[in-house]
Amino acid sequence: MNRDVQGHLADILSDNRERLERARNELDPRLDEARFPVNPIAGEMVLVEARMLDVENYMRNDLAVVERRERRRPRNRVRELLRPRLGLLYQHRPAALMVPSSYYTIDPPSPAPTISIVTPSFNHGRFIERTLYSVIAQNYPALEYVVQDGGSGDATVEILRRYEGSLHHWVSESDEGQADAINRGFAHTSGEIMAYLNSDDLLLPGSLAYVARYFGKHPDVDAVYSHRIIVDKDDNHVGSWILPRHDSDELTWVDYVPQETLFWRRSALGRRGRADRSRNALRADWDLLLRMRESGAKMVRLPRFLGVFRTHENQKTLTLADLYLNETAALRQRVHGRGMSHDEAFLRARPYMRRPRPLPPVASLARPAAGTQIGGPSAAERAVAACIRGCRAGRSDGRAAWAGARHGLRAYAGRAAVSLVVCAFLKAIRPLASWRSARWFSSFF
Repeated sequence: MNRDVQGHLADILSDNRERLERARNELDPRLDEARFPVNPIAGEMVLVEARMLDVENYMRNDLAVVERRERRRPRNRVRELLRPRLGLLYQHRPAALMVPSSYYTIDPPSPAPTISIVTPSFNHGRFIERTLYSVIAQNYPALEYVVQDGGSGDATVEILRRYEGSLHHWVSESDEGQADAINRGFAHTSGEIMAYLNSDDLLLPGSLAYVARYFGKHPDVDAVYSHRIIVDKDDNHVGSWILPRHDSDELTWVDYVPQETLFWRRSALGRRGRADRSRNALRADWDLLLRMRESGAKMVRLPRFLGVFRTHENQKTLTLADLYLNETAALRQRVHGRGMSHDEAFLRARPYMRRPRPLPPVASLARPAAGTQIGGPSAAERAVAACIRGCRAGRSDGRAAWAGARHGLRAYAGRAAVSLVVCAFLKAIRPLASWRSARWFSSFF
């Protein structure tokens, strides 16, 4: 049986089993002492549910065995090495994340331009304190930080009151969605440089100083963004997006710009107006980028990490997936003048996603100084991050070496083949190998 068909059938079984369970509970929810339905018809339904679950588990386990077998084949291993990582949120097992000490040594320019940051929020009390801390702990001397809350019913307001002295403005009131909240927040700012940071994302240390210095040295640049770090709900590092150089044409197919790393000049936003709250509840960031592109704004991808994107089960792109896809399709329709499927757009963007990508320099992957943590003071100021080392996963168990070979194979096929063999050898003799030298070798790619 085709693997896609088998997976689809397993999903259908799961859906119908859940529907049967709901129908059984509506029929008669009573249970006896053995936790078995009192109603005989409901009892038969339980037996059918159990059989359906057995078949579903068998199909999924069989599918997992087949997939593991397929991954072991040399041809499929090569395909895995060449597969684009942009767009993937979970790329490796969760690992602690710490920041290179060099990120803490960047000083803002003098005089420092004012940076205005807005955080739209709604019922993110679980994460917002870490977001606030990551911005305030930048210690940037000319910061206007505004939090526009949509009337949260959790602990958000209590947290905002604790940080009131460090905020330029905050309010908790009902709004018309994220774009409206962003517009309301920016109405209280006047900074030359602007950005918005969602209430579950983070800024890395030194990001504001780095952006301010870059804008000061490049007055012709209107907007900047950077590579992306991805963490899970527990602040564990699960992936990284290493982006090629900016390409305005490719931006019309897919939104590859990490929103939490995007900063722009107020003049660039003024030419095209504010975030469109009428049509884009979830895609305000892409709408803003496309309108900047149409106005001729110059955008640059910076050679470092600026922000951290958090992936979790309650993020809007997952819970409101249909709305997200509809707004994406509408923006493509506006730019290209015709309807376009998600698959077609990614197919057209595939060459860009396979382009050679720069690696962080070896100096930026230095061992972090003791106590260099980012994140919020919640949960006893636990760390949000760990070392940004290796090209991708950057772990001391050999993933750094493999990541270097994987990246090199995309960029320089000949040299990467040698790198792959050497890194495989290093991994095989892990107890004896020096992983510092392994990382040094992989840094050439």
